[in-house]
Amino acid sequence: PDGGATLGPDSRWYAYGAFEDARARFAAIQLDDGSDDIIAIGGYGEDGVAIDSVERIDSRTGISRVVAHMAVPRAEPAAAQLPDGRIVILGGRSASSGGFVLRTVEGFNPQTDALTCLDPAGCGLDVQDSAVLPIGRIGAVASANAAGQVVVALGRTFDVLGEEVEAAGGEVLSFSPVLAAAPIAPAGPLSARTFDTRVVADDGTILIIGGRAPNGAVLGDLVRVTAAGAFQVGDLSTPRAQAAAALLSTGAVVVAGGFAGNGAGLTTAERILSALAGSPTIEAVDVVLPARVGASLLALDDDILLYAGGTRRRTDNITDVNASVV
Repeated sequence: PDGGATLGPDSRWYAYGAFEDARARFAAIQLDDGSDDIIAIGGYGEDGVAIDSVERIDSRTGISRVVAHMAVPRAEPAAAQLPDGRIVILGGRSASSGGFVLRTVEGFNPQTDALTCLDPAGCGLDVQDSAVLPIGRIGAVASANAAGQVVVALGRTFDVLGEEVEAAGGEVLSFSPVLAAAPIAPAGPLSARTFDTRVVADDGTILIIGGRAPNGAVLGDLVRVTAAGAFQVGDLSTPRAQAAAALLSTGAVVVAGGFAGNGAGLTTAERILSALAGSPTIEAVDVVLPARVGASLLALDDDILLYAGGTRRRTDNITDVNASVV
């Protein structure tokens, strides 16, 4: 279904830079200071070990270097950039097996490469029970607004048996005069889910799209999240989980692919008008796509969309021969 690009006999592939620390499931922030550098934070390293390093990637040269080490390893953390340029780092898992779901908050200053603990009680593993955040979140979504507040929502946490479970709701963090956290209110639409799709606007507004509920039901709701609360603002025409989404220059959001309730990959796309402000309306996109679950959708210049990667259907085991990578 997807033949890819045809390359001439003289074409060559080149590696473009590399991390100093190999990592997966890390947080990343592209700086808005004019450098376009990318800050990569934590993740799982070699052999699945959670790592504590922060790297700065020069997007022009591909050169990446470790610039700081956090107080604790953080795999699948969340991160958001404040208006003053500092990056807030929160949540994540301290180890791939056992360990903590982290409740502490750290700050990284990309101008000085300095890391600081923002929790009054400290950021070590021994102070997690006294941290500001009421629960730790793995793989959460986070954003910052113009007032310097950080919103963090969803993800996963540990149950009483130490097993990962989906987490509902979220928190609003403020930093004046000291770090404080309050629950997102109202938070009703932020029901627990996995495989949801997140879009974050420049003003910090978050749009949560669909996903899969803990009972396995595939969702189609659109939930808009800000520091003022979480509100369901519409529904997709087709419920979908692990879809791809991109924010266009018009403020519309295009959602493509994902899987349906039967696990089959979807070949349709939808356009959400006024997705991040006002009353959204949904339009079908008149195109048949290859089935892609967990793909990437990237808006390029003039809102041309690059749609790539994924599998052909939902799979809980990467060795499933029916899934195949695209």
